[in-house]
Amino acid sequence: MRDAIIGLLPMIDQALADCVGVVDEVSLEPVAHMRDRMLARVAYPDDVLLAALAGGTGSGKSSLFNAVAGEEAAPTGGVRPTTARPQALVPLSSVSTLAGYLDEIGVEDRVSHRGHEWLCLIDLPDTDSVEVDHRQRVDSLLPRLDCVVWVVDPEKYRDASLHHGYLAPMAPYQSQFVFVLNQIDRLRPDEVGRVKADLAAALVEDGIGDPVVLETAAQPAVGPALGIEDLLTRLRQMVGGSVYEKSLIDLRAGFLPLLEAVGGSPGVDFDTRWDQVVDEAVAQVDAGEFSAAGQKVAAFLEQLGDETGGGPGKTMSEMAHAAPAVVLGAVVAAAAQPGAGSPKRRRPSWWPGRRAKPPTVSEAPGSEGIRVTLETEFGDPVRGMMARRARAQASIAELTLALNDLSRRSG
Repeated sequence: MRDAIIGLLPMIDQALADCVGVVDEVSLEPVAHMRDRMLARVAYPDDVLLAALAGGTGSGKSSLFNAVAGEEAAPTGGVRPTTARPQALVPLSSVSTLAGYLDEIGVEDRVSHRGHEWLCLIDLPDTDSVEVDHRQRVDSLLPRLDCVVWVVDPEKYRDASLHHGYLAPMAPYQSQFVFVLNQIDRLRPDEVGRVKADLAAALVEDGIGDPVVLETAAQPAVGPALGIEDLLTRLRQMVGGSVYEKSLIDLRAGFLPLLEAVGGSPGVDFDTRWDQVVDEAVAQVDAGEFSAAGQKVAAFLEQLGDETGGGPGKTMSEMAHAAPAVVLGAVVAAAAQPGAGSPKRRRPSWWPGRRAKPPTVSEAPGSEGIRVTLETEFGDPVRGMMARRARAQASIAELTLALNDLSRRSG
């Protein structure tokens, strides 16, 4: 699977290249960044799971981090928020190989361990921290990780900032989520099941289907930590596949806006329709109906833009606004050519200003010049735009087929 993901990179690069000039840079930039993030992750070991502990203030993330580490690696206590900066528990055998990636995503605080060579666990700042910088760190890190362990406590498990700010918007990544109800030692045995059921119901409301909630007590008042082995077993099952599943989800999500940006209609029979519009516009110019000729071209370009959609459609709509002025310029230029005929003054209905002199045009202002101008200003640019659009659509379609095929094989 790793080789298959890496094999998609040339197709991604080709699709992005074909979208240049068709899709605006604002739409392309997030996809390019997604591609870079994916490349950075697959460059590092896939036999180590990069998992994060995420949750609100007081949920016990740091206590859970320490329970997994088997030592007091992260500070805990009553001062909130306790975790100001992300801290990683890094397998001793992978300290050097993971160093570059942890540097890249901004996780500087690290503790090495020998216990679980397949797990790199990151303790994140609180999702509901009063410190804006803490929340920004969480938001920037979550897309870069293989797995997120959402930790909640019996009091704040329905916190709106967690469910509405994170879980519901990120529901498409639910296969990379693990849910933990921590501090169960604070509940009576008969209450644990009720709280878990209510939490599961809230997760379903977020769009997460059939959620599994694990029970832990990372720092009970009496006795050893509870539920840690169950959590580790669940995380161990996610090694290897998780990073690839997330990459596929990211790719599909990233390229979906580009499909909309290049436009939806595959073919608009441009040449046939354009030739007819040009013929009619030239006939109207020859009849002295200059305003009607400009509006004819403008209406066609506006309709074509609506049919095409996306970035190209927007450009065609902008061209439509310029069409009347372009036709006027062509008429004036044609009238100035030798042999254009005896000039005659006329004031077109659209001519600006009552005191300004109207253009000098002829009874037969040069049909060939009008055609050349329309082709140069509109015909050729639109053909080029449609060709680039077709290449972009083909590249994205090819990549989408490859992604779907890989998803079926991985599933």
